[in-house]
Amino acid sequence: MKLAYLTTVDIGAASAQSLQIQAMARAFGQSLSNDFLLISPRSASNRDLHLPTQWQKLKNIGWSRITRYLPFLIRSISVVQKFSPDYIFTRDIGVAWLYARLGYSVTYEMHKPFETRIGEWVFRHVLPRIRLVVISQALADFVASTYSCSIRDVFVAHDGVFLEDFVGIQKDVYRRKLIEEAGIPENAFVVLYPGSIEYGRGLEQIEAAAKALKEKGIYFVIIGLRQ
Repeated sequence: MKLAYLTTVDIGAASAQSLQIQAMARAFGQSLSNDFLLISPRSASNRDLHLPTQWQKLKNIGWSRITRYLPFLIRSISVVQKFSPDYIFTRDIGVAWLYARLGYSVTYEMHKPFETRIGEWVFRHVLPRIRLVVISQALADFVASTYSCSIRDVFVAHDGVFLEDFVGIQKDVYRRKLIEEAGIPENAFVVLYPGSIEYGRGLEQIEAAAKALKEKGIYFVIIGLRQ
């Protein structure tokens, strides 16, 4: 099986989505070796970045993300055709729409509900023609109820990390600092949730669990921004 991962994200930027895509590319590369290809824009931030997998960087054309978007999609077609993948994987709905229209088998990874009307319109129209992966059960339930699709057609795959990358972190030091700032008893069991605080991403379940478990000495700390 050959797989191409297409992203319009600036790989190498100090953002959560950049790090997540790097981790996904690393995992795919370990499993598929030369049968996996990552395709992304070329940028100053990824000039000296080396990933342990095949990586095609396409030169940016345009001055803003909007003006660069369409040229990237067009230029990616020849790269994809040359690689000839069995599947396309992406977390960009425009990429999913284009390659589904071109007849490729596409898997779209969804991280949150759409914030724009055009994104939601494209998703509604392309949904019957793609495979869908979401990062939480709450998001799967949201998609199934909002877009009238079967929950059995939505695959839940939670984000993960390579634990070996975090061996050097001084957990005790950071834990002590966290409980002091949050006013949590020193011997309490602490559950930490860092991430976006948006509807459809499971925060409601976390808040309910926090209220139910506080009496048992389990404290939840939520770190994030509500947009």
